[in-house]
Parts: sequence; C-alpha cells; structure tokens
Amino acid sequence: MVNGKGPCMAWQFSSEHAETALTSRDDFVAALRQQAGGLVDEFVAKMIYTEAVANVIRHAPGAILIVLETDADAHWLSVFDEGPPFDWEPTLPSNPYVEGGRGLFLIDRYADSVVVERLRVGGNVVRIKFRLAASV
Repeated sequence: MVNGKGPCMAWQFSSEHAETALTSRDDFVAALRQQAGGLVDEFVAKMIYTEAVANVIRHAPGAILIVLETDADAHWLSVFDEGPPFDWEPTLPSNPYVEGGRGLFLIDRYADSVVVERLRVGGNVVRIKFRLAASV
C-alpha cells in the first residue's frame, strides 16, 4: 500500500524510456477497469494517464513510479517523479495555437480531484482521483 490506501498496482520506468511508460497505459487502464468494476471512462483514463506521464517525461528526468490505488470509494493514479517542485496551475495557454500546455488543464477538468505534494526525499507526487463512469 502507498499512502494508507487499499490494493494497488505499480509500474516503474525511467523518463529516458518514454515509449515504455506510455505503452503501459493499456495495462493501467485494464487494471483500473478491473478494480472499478468496469465503471471507467476509458478515453478519460487514457488521457489522464498520458498527460500525467508525459509531463514527467518532459519536465522531470529520472525515475517515474506510477501507482494505481483503490480504497472504499475511490480509485487513484499517483505519479511519482524526481523532478524540481512545480506549481499546479491548470490553465489553458493564452495562445490557442501553441503546441502543448493543456495537460494540467485536461487532468484537472476530467479528474474528480488532484493533489500535488513535494516529497521530503525530493521529487513530487501527483495524486489523481478518478471519477467513475456512472458519475460522469
């Protein structure tokens, strides 16, 4: 267990091997679907996973730990990195034609909640609570 929650699954990668982290997205979504009893919007789950992992790959070189946790009423994606602190600012870019800059906004828009913590040992963890499809 991580953070005192119930059953979990974990995947670990290096940000230098982005393709491996991103190809594990389907495994993550299958595990989330199984834990949530099928009440998962798979498009949203894939988008949130992709945006969260892509941000680590782009901004935080080093290890990436991805954890799926389930407690009595929630399913959480936790993404741990070794990068510098950052501010959670889920806004759209001022230029609508700019490439990138929408990931945090999309995660914030489609997640039930998002918590960002700086780790004492260095790095960050972004905890994302999923909405179940029945409540979307």
